[in-house]
Amino acid sequence: MNVSKRNEAIAILKRLFSTKLNVCQDIYSAELVDTGKMTWGELGPLMSNPDLENVSDIVLCWLYEAVSKHSAALKIPDVSHFFTASEITEANSAYIKRGYSKLPIAFPILARLTDNDNYLTALSIQDIANLKSAGLIQWKEGMQRETVITKLSDNDFISHIKYDDNRARAIGKSMSDGTFFPNSLRWHIVADESDYEVKDDRVILKSGYIAEIDGQHRDKGSEYALMNNPNIIMTMPIVLTIGSRATAQRIINQDEERAPINKSVVAQYKYTMGNNVLKKIIGGGELDGIYKFCDTQQGIQVGQGFILKSDFAAAIDKYYSARTVKEQSKVAEWLIEFFNELASINYDAFVGYKKSISAKNSVFPIYVYLSSKLQNRSGWEDELAAVFPKLDFLNSKKSIEIINKEMGEKNV
Repeated sequence: MNVSKRNEAIAILKRLFSTKLNVCQDIYSAELVDTGKMTWGELGPLMSNPDLENVSDIVLCWLYEAVSKHSAALKIPDVSHFFTASEITEANSAYIKRGYSKLPIAFPILARLTDNDNYLTALSIQDIANLKSAGLIQWKEGMQRETVITKLSDNDFISHIKYDDNRARAIGKSMSDGTFFPNSLRWHIVADESDYEVKDDRVILKSGYIAEIDGQHRDKGSEYALMNNPNIIMTMPIVLTIGSRATAQRIINQDEERAPINKSVVAQYKYTMGNNVLKKIIGGGELDGIYKFCDTQQGIQVGQGFILKSDFAAAIDKYYSARTVKEQSKVAEWLIEFFNELASINYDAFVGYKKSISAKNSVFPIYVYLSSKLQNRSGWEDELAAVFPKLDFLNSKKSIEIINKEMGEKNV
């Protein structure tokens, strides 16, 4: 790497760490920590007391490329200004070779909590820290209790797992002081993303990773405690489950009653017909990309999108009945067809959703209702084009009355 360009990149990173530390933490949370590229234990020292002159070109590329994805908002040059295409490719294919915990790893089974794959195990905080530093314990969006959105500009957002470093430091201090009472972490092996074996007395992870469903502040707190006293004696109980990503989400939904989290996120994790259909719609890749869905109301408020997933799924539950997988697939296919046609009618308004009343989240349950009335009707495209301009986007009840009238049904 060119020395002058390296020094310039380092100077920019140091300035960002000094003036926009919280923003950089949010970016690295999404780009490096959540993806398993680096751990907070590796990133923390680089950001709090930046000694970037001694990092490798590859790590420097990781650090700079992550923030440069938001170069317009941060007003910094693109990563290509400092690194060649071959250097970026080399960095993207590299990983940190960590010396501890070569797979396989065995977790002792202290108790079988249910008939299915649900076990109680325990590890010292030193072992947990080593697993984290080896990149085997990961935080994954969709398998964490809560994510948040950071707005960098009108068109630039970061979605990342919620993390409060002050809270982690407070836990670490409590551990160091001997006033912390250990409570169980929740870890999850995603069955179809890992190779594992369950024996009578242990669970063996042969390849893959552990998703931490709940406990990120406690395990990060233990890292801070170990900085103060590497020999501290503390063992953390761990509830270890094995199953799909959907299993992890159902666990999060169950735990919401114990420690409430964002209601919109919890609603998405419930096993409902509406959620199943919505996943097929979003995951199918056939819905017009103009529709921008958000996990939380915060996402809508900052302008990341204009449709709240939980509200859209609730409308599907309300206006459709589809019990089997086959029936749900048919509903998903129909809704994709309907909303793609709606996009051709209301395209400009959806593009300019921030200023359009017909693109408000509150209107989409009306659209779902209208779709249910047009399903299986011949010439439905013409009927949609005729009824759409008559809708009252500020009055849901009135819009439903208009739809019923146009469809030849009686209002109740």
